[in-house]
Amino acid sequence: MKKSSPSWSSLHVAVRIALLAAAVAAASCRPAPRELAVVSGKTVYKGMGLENAQVHVFRWEPLGWRHYTDTASGYHGSFIFYAPQGRYRLAADTTVKLQTDEIRLEGTLERLEIGASVRRVDRVVVQLREAVADDR
Repeated sequence: MKKSSPSWSSLHVAVRIALLAAAVAAASCRPAPRELAVVSGKTVYKGMGLENAQVHVFRWEPLGWRHYTDTASGYHGSFIFYAPQGRYRLAADTTVKLQTDEIRLEGTLERLEIGASVRRVDRVVVQLREAVADDR
């Protein structure tokens, strides 16, 4: 008697089960989207939104501030990231060219609280200032 090869249908089912298992495993590694708040804001220099600034997000944990994520400011200085409830600190930096000089800009938002029921935080502003030269 000849052995028959698995039918296309059973192979299709096996592939779907494997993909579903991989998706469940990946989803368990981070909070579900409904548990994350949308945080949007702007990087600002002298009252104007500034594009291309790097925004570094730090989250308070029991042992201190830990890096959470990075994003970049886009059109008119706007940025966005997703985060679960907690306390955050944002630091932004960039270099701009004004005429013949390059100026290093930095700014920090020391405290951003996201509560348990909060789903959206808007109008977060990180003010950028000229960086102070370190004369060590």
